[in-house]
Amino acid sequence: MKYTLKDRGYFDSYRVLTDELNRKGFDYAVVGGSGIQATISDLFCKNQGTNIKDATGLEHLLRKTKDIDLTSTNSEYEFVEMFNELQALNPEISVDYINEKSRKLKINGTPVFINYQTGPADFRGLSDKFYNDCVGESEKLNLSYKNSKADVYVAKPEFLVASKLTRNDPKDIWDITSLLRTVENYSTEKFDRNKLKGYLEESGKGSYFGRFVEIEKQILEE
Repeated sequence: MKYTLKDRGYFDSYRVLTDELNRKGFDYAVVGGSGIQATISDLFCKNQGTNIKDATGLEHLLRKTKDIDLTSTNSEYEFVEMFNELQALNPEISVDYINEKSRKLKINGTPVFINYQTGPADFRGLSDKFYNDCVGESEKLNLSYKNSKADVYVAKPEFLVASKLTRNDPKDIWDITSLLRTVENYSTEKFDRNKLKGYLEESGKGSYFGRFVEIEKQILEE
């Protein structure tokens, strides 16, 4: 099954996971499609003055996923300890091993895959500096679903777009387009094109910036 943050079970997985990460003081950033969902939801709901459940039209901007993706500077051992504690303290939660960097979290019958990186060596495509800045500059978003709240540290849009551009898969281009539209329409901060270009160039991926320009042009023409 795949979900968006409009699905209560997926939101609850977000909340439970990030509450535990925050409680233990992890340095992390939610990335990938899950990070893009969080950023779009935050901006969209602030604009409407509402929460994810009641936001009108949000569902058209979110692409369904089965994952929550994390970039972190914490160790594999710390993640294992965290997942063990999470399951031990919450009998209604199950955490199943998938592989050394992935677990299946199941809350109230909703299975969500948690994928995590513990350092630049786990990340392919961009530089060590990009990885560390992605975590170090993450933004705290206050997501809400009715009366349930989740404080989530999410990678900034420039980092989300950079990692998606280097994959260049159709679903990644869809994510980038939705994110850029939302930032353009609802964010008080401009997207930093130069920052994006700099990270791509220092990683030998400068040619991907041309793809970004094409996406940007398409949005402006709509």
